[in-house]
Parts: sequence; structure tokens; C-alpha cells
Amino acid sequence: MGQVILDIESTRQNSHRALKNLQHASGLFSAAKKNASTGYDLAWIRDNIYISLGLEAVDDAQSLKKLYWALLDILKRHEYKIDQAIE
Repeated sequence: MGQVILDIESTRQNSHRALKNLQHASGLFSAAKKNASTGYDLAWIRDNIYISLGLEAVDDAQSLKKLYWALLDILKRHEYKIDQAIE
């Protein structure tokens, strides 16, 4: 039983480390390595919302706060488009 708990913790730490490598200075996380030439170096809102759930689970308040502010900035920047879609 103890080995299973260690494996889960190790997996959690590895996943968290991998995510941190994908975080941009803005706070957003890209879908793949930051320098990927496939277009997956971009940040997707949906993916970043899912990532925020994981950051809450591991209690990474610093990354989470930065991510939430980045998401809010996107919504504010494109507010006019959102308003047009609602109308």
C-alpha cells in the first residue's frame, strides 16, 4: 500500500513539474512546448481552465493566481466580441 501512495505522489510531482515548464510569463499554459512549430505552443482557454483545477488540487496559489489574471485579461481584451455574440 505504501508503494502505491509513493507512486501517486511521484506522478503528481512529475505532472506538476511538466505543467510548470509549459507556463508562459503571462501566466497561461501552452498546449505543448513553448517553441513547438506545430501551433500547439499556443494557449487554449479550455485547457487553461482544466489546468487551473489541477493547480487548485496541488495548492499552487502563485501559478493559479497568475493564470486567473491572464484568463481575465483575455476576456477583458475580447469583451466586445463576447458582447456581440450575446447580442
